[in-house]
Amino acid sequence: QAGTVVVCGSFTTAGGGPANRIARWNGSAWSSLGAGLPFVATEVATTGGGQVIVRGGTERWYFDGSTWAPLQLPFAYNMVAAVAAPEGDFILGGLFQTPQGTIGTMRFDHGVLTPTQPQPWFVSRFGTDARGRVLANVTNLTGGGFIRLDGNSWTTLPGAVPTAQWITGLPNGDPLVLSATGSNAVAMYRHDGAGWAPFSAPVQRSQYASANPVTAAC
Repeated sequence: QAGTVVVCGSFTTAGGGPANRIARWNGSAWSSLGAGLPFVATEVATTGGGQVIVRGGTERWYFDGSTWAPLQLPFAYNMVAAVAAPEGDFILGGLFQTPQGTIGTMRFDHGVLTPTQPQPWFVSRFGTDARGRVLANVTNLTGGGFIRLDGNSWTTLPGAVPTAQWITGLPNGDPLVLSATGSNAVAMYRHDGAGWAPFSAPVQRSQYASANPVTAAC
């Protein structure tokens, strides 16, 4: 639901009550999501309508608001990422075989899959900017880069930086990514509409760690 945060990790309680590896915070109290998960999720996406998708290892599960079940994707070769879209559904990323050919993204809403604008991309990571628009790090036969979903059409962002480990946006809407700059360093890059430019000096990986538990807000 809108205004809540969903957290997943290796815990079995939250706020003093049972919560099997996933829980929701509504601003004042923790609650469980159904029966919870049989595995530790490393990625979570949630919509304002209460739908949740999690991924961990080879597992992909979906919560429809009351019940958890393995995510059924008949067209998927390899679904590697999911993100909530501003329209209230999910964008799934990876490689998908459809009647229109192989594409990198599909919409998912209450069990229904719908292809987005056909493009031969492989999506490795999603994020959202300050306006709620979906950003994706993609690769294809000619290289890689970043795209942004405007409605149901993808726009290519000019320029390229190394593969993103984390994608978000600045308050003015400019995309911001964290990328590897060497074997043991990362740096942030900002896209100003024309291209990418360094936003921070490189730091050692030991100074940067992904959060655990993993969270998603809606």
